[in-house]
Amino acid sequence: MGILLWSFTSIAQISKASLQASGLTCALCAKSIYTNLTALDFIDSVDTDLETSSFLIVFKPGIKLDIDAIRRKVEDAGFSVSKLLLKVDQGGLAIRNDQKIRIGDNVFHFIGVKNQQSPASFEMRVIDQKFLSAKEFKKLTAGSKISCYQFSKSLPYAQELYVYSEPASNVPTKSLSFKYAGKWMSESELGHEHTTVRHMAESSIGLGKFLMVRPAISVGNMYNRYPDQKLRFESASIYAKLRVLSIDDVHRHFRAAAFVKGVFSKNDLQYAEITADGDQTAIQGGLILTQLLHKLAISGTGSLVEVMHPDRWKDFGGQTFYGYQSFNYSLSAGYLLFPRKYTSYEQTNFNIYVELIGSKGLDRDYAFMDLAPAIQLIVNSNAKINAGYRFQISGGAYRMGTSSLSISYERSFLNAIKRKKK
Repeated sequence: MGILLWSFTSIAQISKASLQASGLTCALCAKSIYTNLTALDFIDSVDTDLETSSFLIVFKPGIKLDIDAIRRKVEDAGFSVSKLLLKVDQGGLAIRNDQKIRIGDNVFHFIGVKNQQSPASFEMRVIDQKFLSAKEFKKLTAGSKISCYQFSKSLPYAQELYVYSEPASNVPTKSLSFKYAGKWMSESELGHEHTTVRHMAESSIGLGKFLMVRPAISVGNMYNRYPDQKLRFESASIYAKLRVLSIDDVHRHFRAAAFVKGVFSKNDLQYAEITADGDQTAIQGGLILTQLLHKLAISGTGSLVEVMHPDRWKDFGGQTFYGYQSFNYSLSAGYLLFPRKYTSYEQTNFNIYVELIGSKGLDRDYAFMDLAPAIQLIVNSNAKINAGYRFQISGGAYRMGTSSLSISYERSFLNAIKRKKK
């Protein structure tokens, strides 16, 4: 049976629900939905089928349930509802096609059904616009003569987990993550080969369905003069990303996001390469496009970086050695290699990545392109361990180094930001 929601609460007669979510492909994604659903006080239990992205929900008897709250929790986790089936334990209802009927405190509008008396227990599908795709909604409701209240499609979001670049996905609403990242690079100075390092700590905060922020700080010795290898404060930054587009389906999605980043750095200008990684005080803004196809995720980023060093505004009587503007870009691909089949949230995921990262000077003639293969482990659906090696494959820019090793660890906490009850 198909129904349109007219109001959103019901008692007792609806005992269970089967929900399928769209836009997710891994256990980490599914766990964010599971955590959000189990936080609702009218839900007794949730069982997950990780292979089909489905959730069997059992409601607590005698407690008013909010069907629309279920949808909001899925969207807060970063995804959307592609199908919702409700199990009704109430016989003898006079069901008529394209007519409304009250079940508990909820009024439903039945579509595409035969006129009948309901059995003691039956299942019906919610076909409100927020519980399936707009295309399917239009198809299923084309013959209805009743003008129901139709909701606009929301813009949910999800997660891709690249090692070097940022995807067009945000962390779930009200979630926190804390990340350590280390970068090691071999340098040669005054005929001495030595290894320098940068340590970075950052926290990602999900402020809403469309917005996340990430403050970060770094310490390192990459800009020290040899033989000084003491660690010192290098930079502080703030990053913000806004979801602007999301097209979801089961096991696939396309997403777009705009981002901006501000960096304050203590480092002096020493190299032609321009980044927003703490090497210079800079402002960066750009666009990210990401396509997920089951276990494969492909993403591209383009951005403009403006260096804000004081030397930029000094009059040197001619052209300076350093540039202050660049176009930075990346093309990334990731594949979920293991597990072959999901059975629980505790399974360790193994992902492989390859990323193409480049930069082109806009006010000085420099360019380079790097290749960065990487691996990733996701443990207990809440912790990520990354390792990657980045090396130059083309270009002749004057850089600190042309290869580096990166290792990072990130721990996520879902529903960590609690709202105060009034």
